[in-house]
Amino acid sequence: YPGITLSINPKGSIKVYGETRNDRMKKVTTDPQSNLLIFSSRGMVYKLPAYVLQNQEGKELTLASLVDGFEEGKERILNYISVKSFGTKLAVYFFSASGMIKKTLLSEFEGDYSGTLAYKLKSDEDYLVNVDFGLSEKDTAIIVTKRAMAIKFETSGVNPMGRIASGVTGISLKED
Repeated sequence: YPGITLSINPKGSIKVYGETRNDRMKKVTTDPQSNLLIFSSRGMVYKLPAYVLQNQEGKELTLASLVDGFEEGKERILNYISVKSFGTKLAVYFFSASGMIKKTLLSEFEGDYSGTLAYKLKSDEDYLVNVDFGLSEKDTAIIVTKRAMAIKFETSGVNPMGRIASGVTGISLKED
């Protein structure tokens, strides 16, 4: 099967490339048997079967037209990954604006859904600022605040949690 190369911008616009161009957008190459997991600032994960993007080269599609629940203008796409097998030791790391961190094993996102909660925000004012991927052991996380305070720690110190958990304090923040 031919590969499908695509990029997704923060507003949820998906660009499918016929051939890989060298621009600044993060791109992922997938295949029709894989799924795309797309993580948003509202703590949602959207699962999109890659085969729906076949033969869409050069087109720009919206995530809202492909999955249920994505709200254009109310959430941003933070990261995405192509997954063929959920049995890997890969972990998903969530970082919120209130300084929380959560590690969830990729296997937690297996199942039949279009969009579901991946991170339970503690308050209506909180939102995710980053979602990243790494091994469940031997990774290092660095959290940096707007005021240039930082903390660095090994992610092995963060226990894996279920999909709808809200995580643990990664860094304590002052009011300002």
